[in-house]
Amino acid sequence: MKLYRYFNYDKDKKADYVYKSLETGLFKTSKVSTFNDPFDGFPIIDSDLSNESIEFFRGLIQEKTGTNVTFEEAKQSLLSTDFSKDHFDEFSDENFRVMCLCSKDKLTPAEDILMWSHYASMHKGIRITFEIPEEPGNGRYPRLFPVIYATSRPRLSLNKLLKKNRTPNEVDDLFNISITKSSVWSYEHEYRLKNPPSEWQNIGGLDYLKFPESCIEEVSFGVRFPSNETSIFLNLKKDRYQHTKFYQMKYHGAEYALDKVEIK
Repeated sequence: MKLYRYFNYDKDKKADYVYKSLETGLFKTSKVSTFNDPFDGFPIIDSDLSNESIEFFRGLIQEKTGTNVTFEEAKQSLLSTDFSKDHFDEFSDENFRVMCLCSKDKLTPAEDILMWSHYASMHKGIRITFEIPEEPGNGRYPRLFPVIYATSRPRLSLNKLLKKNRTPNEVDDLFNISITKSSVWSYEHEYRLKNPPSEWQNIGGLDYLKFPESCIEEVSFGVRFPSNETSIFLNLKKDRYQHTKFYQMKYHGAEYALDKVEIK
């Protein structure tokens, strides 16, 4: 499946992150708690509280703060919006990282312009086309999920959010909440690649996912990308990415659209 990821580019400020990613094959993943939309991973919590959940939460407060609270105080804290968001973020950050991409086939020319504007330094950045291989044997993409665009937030039982010792299926059910977002974002045609802790490579406090060179199908430079810096990336083509095509994006001659010209 062909998927785009757009990258900001600021050589002076970011020490050329996208170049280092191509050089090493390590691409940064994200915590749900750091997404730019605060409603990502933010379900509506149904307050079907059991006495067991409230007592469990009282124990958490005592363990973390050393403060003794009443049963009723614990219940009111559980019902607070800040708690439900913070607790879901904590669960997400402990169990998975996400890499956000978008569908090459679904993105329209106009939407492509928006993505360059929003995520690639106003067309001064870079777009990488990934080919995510199919998992052998079953014809589906491993851990790759299309974002669900909805007009209302998903619902979640607070008891399920607080549950300890979850089964893998229960973890997956909670993950599905993190791939549901407002329909106002539907122009992104987003997919999310879910990464379990065993696949993270932590470097300098950030978590990275290793991609084989065969997954990098195209590297495209925005229409405003500094022309004197393309040669730095073309050296990578000679050394590591002979199979990868490099393109310079150009303005379409008559339409609100972008063309691409291959750099030989």
